[in-house]
Parts: sequence; structure tokens; C-alpha cells
Amino acid sequence: MKAPIAAFTPVVLLVIGFLLGLTLDKLYPTPLKPLSWLLVVLGLAIALWALVTLLLAKTPLFGCKEATKLVTKGPYRFSRNPMYLGFALFYLGLALWLSSPFAIVMLPVSLYCLWLFVIRKEEKHLKEQFKADYQNYCAKVRRWY
Repeated sequence: MKAPIAAFTPVVLLVIGFLLGLTLDKLYPTPLKPLSWLLVVLGLAIALWALVTLLLAKTPLFGCKEATKLVTKGPYRFSRNPMYLGFALFYLGLALWLSSPFAIVMLPVSLYCLWLFVIRKEEKHLKEQFKADYQNYCAKVRRWY
């Protein structure tokens, strides 16, 4: 079975959206910083927890290789995409810390692109690879939270 994803790391889509938002913010700066550090720390903690969980399960971290196990422990009990959720919280916190409302505006666009170009392919691969087990997992655990 082929690996599910394109030849780039999914985080690239979030980085592109963030950089585009920062560029727009340079043109129209506004102050905004309330919960930035909390979101940065929470996002990093969730992403690292997801990363360690995948490492301990000895399955590929990104969709460039075929999944070897259906991981349902750790943060994967609460979210089918905890690493992406962590990255999104980190992105939002960083955008707030940098007072970049345009980066904030670009987050939903970046997440939509992530879903369109990455998550759909990952889910298709996992459905083909793990069949009923993955469908049962999807019925119990939401995509993001």
C-alpha cells in the first residue's frame, strides 16, 4: 500500500499561512497579545505529547511513510489529529504574541488547506490500512478536539 501524503511536511501549510499573515500585518499593524504564552505552551505540549506517543508506538511521524499501527493512546484518545491541533494552538499563540491579526485570519485558511491536502489523504490511507478498526476509532474520537 502506498504512503498517503505528498512529498512535503504538512506543517509547511501552516507556516505559509502564518508568514502570509505576518506580511499582511506589517502593512496594517494592530496590538493583540492576551493569552499568547498560554497558547504557545499548550500547543507545544500537545504536539510534543502526540510526537512522543507516535515514537513510542514505533509508527511513522508524518504521512510520507505507510502507517504501521493505529495509535489510539495518549492524546489520540481525545483527538484524531492532536499534533495538528497542537501546532494550530502554537500558531495562534505566536500570532497573538506578535500582535498579528492577519496571521490569525490566515489560520482557518491554513487549517482548511491542511484538511484539503493532507488530512483527507491521511484518513483515506488509515481507512484502507486499518479498515473497521479505524472506522470504530473515528466514531469514538473527534478529528480536532
